[in-house]
Order: sequence, then structure tokens, then C-alpha cells
Amino acid sequence: MIASCPTRRILAFRKSPLAVTLPSGDLTTLPLGLHAEVRDAAYRYLATRPAVIVLRGTRDELGVKLADALQGTFDALREDIMSLVSLYADMTGHSVMRVRLERIVTDSCRKFHVDHLALRLLRSYVGPGVQWTRDDGAHIEDTPPGAVVFLAGTAHPDWSDQCTVRHRSPPMTAAQLQVGGRLLLTIDETALGHDGLIDACCEEDHGTVDRGLPPQDGYAPDDDAGLHVRH
Repeated sequence: MIASCPTRRILAFRKSPLAVTLPSGDLTTLPLGLHAEVRDAAYRYLATRPAVIVLRGTRDELGVKLADALQGTFDALREDIMSLVSLYADMTGHSVMRVRLERIVTDSCRKFHVDHLALRLLRSYVGPGVQWTRDDGAHIEDTPPGAVVFLAGTAHPDWSDQCTVRHRSPPMTAAQLQVGGRLLLTIDETALGHDGLIDACCEEDHGTVDRGLPPQDGYAPDDDAGLHVRH
């Protein structure tokens, strides 16, 4: 875990795309606390907004799209997401990124796995963080709620079979369901090597993807790709 000035240290090793070296190996956690305004906006989102928003674009394009998707009382949440978009872009050098904000109410990604991409940023705004293990689940660790988590995947240039960290979403509890579930932010490089319409996560079938369909209740479209995703 990074102890001193996490943002400055993260930005200090920005390299070209897919050449990022994490300071703590294949999982790095930035223990950045959530401001009360961000936390309040996240709870409001859970109560009133679609199950998932998926957006793709450059940093500037994502700023416009998020301003449209998170209008009203969600300014603090939108600003926090954009700060993490900037962090991810500065860290990786990627010009185009995917932002996914989803309400989780099931045991999504319940198996320990490695993502099929280079680098993924996760932040749980409501609910627990990420569970991870180095020994196939014999000992399970939890990242702190609200922490910013970077996970290297199989497309990372430094990844090999000796990279032992596997991660999963924590099992859903009744208490979490009472507050509307878990609100998770994901930022990545739009499913590297694919057409961008799959999650590049584990091989578990825990979601649906529909192309060219009109928006439905609980769905949020990516207006660039005609993508509608729901967990």
C-alpha cells in the first residue's frame, strides 16, 4: 500500500500505454478517503439512477458525457469520477477510456480471477471494496471501502503466471441490499483486444449485453456504441 502522497507518486511513473509499473506489484491500493459530499451523492445515485452507466471517450468527451448522465445533485460524484479519469489517463497515457458506474445487487464476479486487460481502476463508493488472494482463496484480503484500487491484468506487459493476485467482488449481504447494494466505479482501456462490448473481466456470465436496442428500465446506453448493459 502506498503511504506517502499517493497521487504524486502514481503520476511519477507514467509511461507509454500498457507500460505502467505498479509500485506494489499486480495490485496497488490508494487509501483515499471519500468526502462526505461524494458519499451522499453516491447514496442518492443508488436510490434514483439506472443500474449501470457505461461511457467511452477521451478525457474531454467523458467530461461532457458524465455531465449529462449525472445532472442535478450528483456534481460531487461526477467531479470525483473525472478526477479518477484524469489519474488513469495520466498514469497510462491512454487517450480513450471506458467508465462504468454500476449498482451491484448480486454476487457479481464471485470467482477469483484476473482481468483480461492491462490495467483497471476500481473504486467502491458504497459498500465493501475488492476481495483478493494470493493463494487461491485460502487467505482472503479486503481493500478498504472507498479506496482506489489498481489491478494489473493478463495484457499488462509485466504480467506472467507468477503474478499470484486474484480478485473478486465481495459476496452481497442483506445489510448491503437494504441500502440499495454496492456502487462500483470501473475505469479501463475499453476491453483491449476486443470490440469494446464485453467486460474483459472473469469468464463468468454475470451480465447481458444488447446491441442496437432502445434504452429500457434500468439500462443506460453508451451512445457511441449502442451498448446497454445490466447486472
